[in-house]
Amino acid sequence: MTAICGLAVPLLPAHASPPGMTTADVGGAELGSWGIENGCLSSALVRHFYVLDSSAAVIELVNGRRVLMRFRGDCHGVEQYGFVHTAHDNKVCAKAHAIRVLQTGTHCEVESLEPYPSP
Repeated sequence: MTAICGLAVPLLPAHASPPGMTTADVGGAELGSWGIENGCLSSALVRHFYVLDSSAAVIELVNGRRVLMRFRGDCHGVEQYGFVHTAHDNKVCAKAHAIRVLQTGTHCEVESLEPYPSP
């Protein structure tokens, strides 16, 4: 297992909506080019996690691309404290994994992983 920490550093102005593309907008081959396969991302591709707001974080990949990680519902405390993710089988997976908010211990399920184009 690999533990990866997310920083509570916003990349967008407060209350800005993350401009991610949904998996419906991108075909399976395109998702693979972002490192997303079967709803999972290899931990080896992850450089950093950055918290956007209480509903999402951005995963910066080693190749410079970014992936939007949406949480199921509101993840209270993640903006203030950041989080840790323990990768299982060296992967980050939607609908199967959760992050843990530092300081509070709250668990928030990963809802989806989507391409996040650079501005």
